[in-house]
Amino acid sequence: MSRCPKLEAILEAKYRFENAAPGDQARLRSELETLLNEVLAERTGTGMTSRRLEDSLRDVYREFTRAKRREERAKLSRIR
Repeated sequence: MSRCPKLEAILEAKYRFENAAPGDQARLRSELETLLNEVLAERTGTGMTSRRLEDSLRDVYREFTRAKRREERAKLSRIR
């Protein structure tokens, strides 16, 4: 699925955060928040918070994770 680079970066950052070891989660959450806030800074006057933006991407993120898992399974099956 083709997306804009900023959206792709947010989705990747969220995926890395959710799949990170506990010791890495704080740093990765900070990186995700930075990306969300960069997008919000470009869209002033929307009244949206980073949390609301993240929530609004829930369905897109769900599809992104499905695609990532399919990709990972395909890689594993090629190795076997």
